[in-house]
Amino acid sequence: MPRGVYERTEYHLAIIRKATANNGSPKGRKFSDEAKKNMSRAAMGRVQSQETRDKRAKSLMGNKNGLGWRPNAEQKEKWYKSRRRATKLSKIEEIVAKELDKLGIAYKRQYKLVGIEQMYVLDFFLPEYDLIIECNGDYWHSLEDRMIRDDELQNFVLEHTKYDLLFLWEHVIKSKHFCLKDILGEAGYLNNYLDDIVT
Repeated sequence: MPRGVYERTEYHLAIIRKATANNGSPKGRKFSDEAKKNMSRAAMGRVQSQETRDKRAKSLMGNKNGLGWRPNAEQKEKWYKSRRRATKLSKIEEIVAKELDKLGIAYKRQYKLVGIEQMYVLDFFLPEYDLIIECNGDYWHSLEDRMIRDDELQNFVLEHTKYDLLFLWEHVIKSKHFCLKDILGEAGYLNNYLDDIVT
């Protein structure tokens, strides 16, 4: 389409009206289920050359909606440096931060854990306990790509660090019975935890 200001003639308006007549969208016509099946059958058996497959794969890289898209270490570093990511806590992270403050436990939030090819920005790191706490939202962390990322993080922490990793789920954090002291105490991180219960 030409750039700049131009006047649409009646001819152009008629073409636009015809294109948007079916569904009000200029994106083209909708195909019936039968037409889709016919197109699918016609495409079966076609083999794309390696060059074509490489071009398609390359076009998806860097596209957030592309299949298999993963940010590289440089992009993650850029996100980490952005002020919004470094300063803003989610609601569940705020709850956990308040609990840690109540317990007087020192922590680093948005802690960067860097590997050779990976970089993870962690919700909380407790240096005194060598413990990483990740706050997982019930919706986002149930999605397949987030579950894969959580598995990769868990494997990375187990294989390449001396740290322990604790996942706290949103429904647990938001429950009225949530007590981080109990969770950390039962996991053996608080020395005087049992003394407080007995007395």
